[in-house]
Amino acid sequence: MKRAFAVLMAAMLVLSVGCGKAAKKLSEKMAEKAVEAQSGGKAKVDIKDGKMTVKTKDGNAVFDAGGNVSIPESFPKDVYIPKGAKILSSISANEGTVLTMEVADALAKVGENYASEMKSQGWSELSTMNMNGQLMYSYKKDKRTTSMIASANDNKTQVVLSLAHDSN
Repeated sequence: MKRAFAVLMAAMLVLSVGCGKAAKKLSEKMAEKAVEAQSGGKAKVDIKDGKMTVKTKDGNAVFDAGGNVSIPESFPKDVYIPKGAKILSSISANEGTVLTMEVADALAKVGENYASEMKSQGWSELSTMNMNGQLMYSYKKDKRTTSMIASANDNKTQVVLSLAHDSN
């Protein structure tokens, strides 16, 4: 399923182009073949309402992008999401979740709030870095690791938040 998760990143191209019914079916078949080639097993790909779901024997992965993206229901409540964040994309699989979002707050405030909120939720800081206008924070709790990368972009802050589940 790890390979299927990586293939979903490439699937953004498929979803970013508006397509008719025949093109949609072709896109699903192409994605299925790509996942099958990477995973060595059968895959079922469904593209509906801007979401792509990939099902294999190892589990499911979902990619959501476009106008009306929401945080997956399974996303843990103890991982800080900036208030007022606009979710631009979401990728979920057994291994974890990656959210890409846009925030109106300044970069420094996003970093301060993230660090404060994660610590208040019992997360242990692994690393922080502020380099050339880009913040990188990493935290661990139980068998989960989360990383936040943020940068200023056109008077907004772009945030990529990843959550990984340790299977060991």
